[in-house]
Amino acid sequence: MNLGISDLLIAAAEQIPIGVVISDVNHKAIYVNPCVCQMSGYPKEELLGQNLGDLLQGPLSDSDTIQYMSAMLAKQQGFSVEIVNYHQNGSHYWIQLDVEPIVKASGVIGFIGIQTDIQKRKQIEWDVNYQRQLLKTVIDQMPDVLVLKDEFGKFLLCNQTVAQLYQTEPEQMVGKDDGDFGVPKELNDKFRDNVLSIMAKGEAEIVYEDSRDAVSGEIRHFKSIKKPFKDPEGRNQILVIAHDITDVVVARQLAQESEARLNSVLEVTNEGIWDWNIQTGKVIHNRQWFRILGYQQDRTEGSLENFKRHIHPDDWEQVSSVLERHLAGETEFYYSEHRMLDVNGRVIWVADRGRVFERDEQGRSLRMIGSCTNITERKRNELVLRQAKKAAEVANEAKTEFLK
Repeated sequence: MNLGISDLLIAAAEQIPIGVVISDVNHKAIYVNPCVCQMSGYPKEELLGQNLGDLLQGPLSDSDTIQYMSAMLAKQQGFSVEIVNYHQNGSHYWIQLDVEPIVKASGVIGFIGIQTDIQKRKQIEWDVNYQRQLLKTVIDQMPDVLVLKDEFGKFLLCNQTVAQLYQTEPEQMVGKDDGDFGVPKELNDKFRDNVLSIMAKGEAEIVYEDSRDAVSGEIRHFKSIKKPFKDPEGRNQILVIAHDITDVVVARQLAQESEARLNSVLEVTNEGIWDWNIQTGKVIHNRQWFRILGYQQDRTEGSLENFKRHIHPDDWEQVSSVLERHLAGETEFYYSEHRMLDVNGRVIWVADRGRVFERDEQGRSLRMIGSCTNITERKRNELVLRQAKKAAEVANEAKTEFLK
């Protein structure tokens, strides 16, 4: 059977998976293929003779796009747009609509429209835009500095945190470097050299660095994670996430200064300090504690067993009893005056005091801190006084006996 070209075209239009609409010069549909019926939900009989724009477009169809299409049709010119159509059941879907006039020698006799279902593509675009907006919100709201730099150390992306630090907006930072926002040249060069070096090595690094507030001039301290990678075109880029640790650094400095002052005071007062982890038996001392026992080398770590070895054997039972009562919660403080043996075996007297300051939920002692003072001289003086008092008492008794 021989088919004419028009028959072949109609057969092809009936089978292709895109919508085909032919309308007359008054924009009334005179042909629709099955795909148009499938997308719209309308049977062919309800589509033919209708202006499909009036039938299929609705509240979500962009009014500017509709006006543009009407103007182009009035001028009998072709166009290509993306627009929302409505299904017979009320749901909407996106199509790409390409329209061209059908022209004969006498002029335009109608229009052919090609409808391509782009709902899936639009959904992907929405998902991508949502994810992009969500990511931007997370990046801008995170308290850490986040920047992306190019192969020359210039900003490609910045979040609000770093922009606030530099008293600007993220968009104003793109294409610039830290030096453009008040960072001194020496420090800016250091930042650039560091990221260029990391990109050259291709390995992530953790870097501790400082930056200066653009307005106040305050130095802020940061712990930065710098991750180099390649963009799709193979160019070096680096992602920097910097956590502001200024408060931690300042607190550490204050703690170190306080500890130094305390150690100075303890050195003057000859106090030996001990910190006992009761669960592990590990004991941390200051240097003075070891010096009291005659150690010449600076040490800070000991153990309960080492402590027991230095206690005079005749005094251990007394010390152990006082200590156990405090650990059991029977006394508010631990206090004991007892003899100890120094590193050379000489006997010294100490005043040892402390207190449990950490217990578990069952009340068991976990940690105890205390101090130790060498009271050997005081004990000697007390002995001399006792001996003098006894001698005086003996002399007084002898005098009384003599006078009888």
